[in-house]
Amino acid sequence: MPKPKTIIWFVYQFESPGGGERWILEAEKVLSRKGVKTHIICVAYDEKVLFNHSYSVIVKILQKGAPKLGGFLQKSIRFLSMVKALRSEIKLINPDMVMNQGLREYVITYLATRFTRTKYSNMDFGQLYQIEGINIIYSYFYRPHLKKISEWMHTKGENLNSTLQSMTLKQRIQNEAKGLLLYLSYRSSAQIFTLSEKVKREAKLLYGRDAVVLKGAYDESLLAVNQSIGSLPSPGSKAIILTVGRLVFHKRVDLMIRALSLLRGQYPNFRFLIGGSGPEMERLKSLTQELKLDDHVEFLGYIEESLLMSYYRSCDVFSVMDPADYDITPMVALALGKRVVCPAIMEFDYAIESSGALFRTAPEPKKIALALQDALNSNSSKSIPQMPEMYQNYTWESCFTKMYNAWIETT
Repeated sequence: MPKPKTIIWFVYQFESPGGGERWILEAEKVLSRKGVKTHIICVAYDEKVLFNHSYSVIVKILQKGAPKLGGFLQKSIRFLSMVKALRSEIKLINPDMVMNQGLREYVITYLATRFTRTKYSNMDFGQLYQIEGINIIYSYFYRPHLKKISEWMHTKGENLNSTLQSMTLKQRIQNEAKGLLLYLSYRSSAQIFTLSEKVKREAKLLYGRDAVVLKGAYDESLLAVNQSIGSLPSPGSKAIILTVGRLVFHKRVDLMIRALSLLRGQYPNFRFLIGGSGPEMERLKSLTQELKLDDHVEFLGYIEESLLMSYYRSCDVFSVMDPADYDITPMVALALGKRVVCPAIMEFDYAIESSGALFRTAPEPKKIALALQDALNSNSSKSIPQMPEMYQNYTWESCFTKMYNAWIETT
C-alpha cells in the first residue's frame, strides 16, 4: 500500500495510565513525525490516561455513557451498536489502516470493516493465554493447541490450566461464537504485531499467520541523559527495590511482597517501593501488615510523570512479576543500568541475557527472594555505555518505524 496518511487507533478502554496506553500515545507521536494523522477512538475515556497531560492528543469517544451490563441480548445489542458506530467513523475518516489492541477490539473492527476495502491490524499483547478467565481458549479453534502452549509455558515456570472449564450449554454456545469471531478477526487482519517471539509462534500455530515483533520502551532522549537524570534521596543506606505498574491481580505484586518477607531474614536492610494504583491496593496493604513488613514497604500510589525517571534512577534493583512475554518497565530500568528481577517467561535479546543485569526466576516467593538477594549482591554495571546500539532498538522511534514500514509493505 502507499505510505499511510491517516489511521484510526481503536481501543475499548482508554482511561487509566499504563503500558498499553503509553504504547498508543508514543505511537501517535512517532507517526505524526512521519506525516500520519492518528485518530484515537475509544469507548471509555478519562483524561488521566494522558499521564498528567504529558501527551496532547484528540480522543473520540465512540459512544457516550458507560457500557451497560445486562443479559446476553442486551450485551449483544450494545456490542452491535458499537460495531455500527465504528463503521460510521471509518466511513467518515476513510483511514488507510485501523489499528486495534485488545480481544474485544479485534472483533468489533473485524465486523465493522466487513464488505469494505478498509484494512486493519491487530496489536497482540498476548492476553489470551496470560490472563486467567478468558474462556475462548477452550473453544473449537483454540482448544486443540492448548496442550502445546501449556507445555511451553510450563518450561518457563508458568502454569496454564488446559482443563475444559465447566460451562452450561448456553455459555458454551456463546463461547464458541466468540471464539469463531476472534479467529476470523485474526485471519482477516492485514498485519499482526506482537511483543514477543512466543506470541509470534502462537499466531503461526493458531492462525497460520506470520507476525511482526515490535520492541519499544522509551524515548531516544533516555539514552542521552542516562547520567544526568536526578536521583531521589536514598533513605539512609537501605537498598531500594522498585516496582511500577497497575495494581491488578495478574501483576502478581503479592508474590514480591511474600518474597520480601523471606528475604528479610538474609537481607534485612532494604526498602520496597511500589509505584502505581489499582483495585489490588488495599489487599496488598493488608498483606504487608499481615507479614509485618510496614517498615520495609512503601506504597507510592500513582507516580507523577515528572518524577518517574528519578524513581527509576534511585533504585538498586527493579522487580516485576507480570507473566507477560514483554514489559516496558524492566526495559527502562535496564537501559538506566539497573539490575532487574523478573519471571523466566519474559523475553530479552541475547546481549541483555548475558549482561549480568538480569535475574530471572519462577513466580514463587522463595525463588523470587533468592533472585532478589542475588541481584542486590551483584556488581553488574553493563548498560548503555557498553551496549548503545542494542538499546537503540528499543526506542519508540525504532519500534513504530518498523510498524509503519510493515504497513507500507502490506499488499
